[in-house]
Amino acid sequence: MPVFIAVIMVVLLSMTGASAAPRQLYGKGIEIQYSVTATMETPRGPRSGSSKVSRTIYVSSTGRLFERGTVSGQPGGTTVSENAPDAATNKAGEARGMSFRGNELVAHVAYASGAGQMTIRFDPAFSTCEGSVRFGSEGGKAIYRRVNGEVRQLTSLQASSVSCRVTAGNPLQ
Repeated sequence: MPVFIAVIMVVLLSMTGASAAPRQLYGKGIEIQYSVTATMETPRGPRSGSSKVSRTIYVSSTGRLFERGTVSGQPGGTTVSENAPDAATNKAGEARGMSFRGNELVAHVAYASGAGQMTIRFDPAFSTCEGSVRFGSEGGKAIYRRVNGEVRQLTSLQASSVSCRVTAGNPLQ
């Protein structure tokens, strides 16, 4: 019986408004772009580079979140990850999630060790936005991420030049 009660509590908590999209965003798109500069350890020594990230989110007429993530400027070329509502992983197999918390949309991705978090803050009318991106790990441990099928240590990882906008209609079409 205690397990049954625990399951019901988890289901009820997952249905709370903490992750519900605000009605002002229904039928709209959210676009955020930023640059990421990273240094990773490779068999040939440290290697630094930067990439451009674009994340486009569509809030459907029922409040469901559809996302397309595009990363360009990396050695493997441009990668695109299409994520359906409530997708648990991205194209790389990394755990991911998105939820609304008041006037913020918070998205996260878990790496082999460490994580990235994107926060989009909206004005009271949900017509404009600003974004921030940060990376970290528990207790300052090294960040490890799967890169081209191999797990690599990232000794430096930083986002910059973050821009955000709200658009009418479905930008994923």
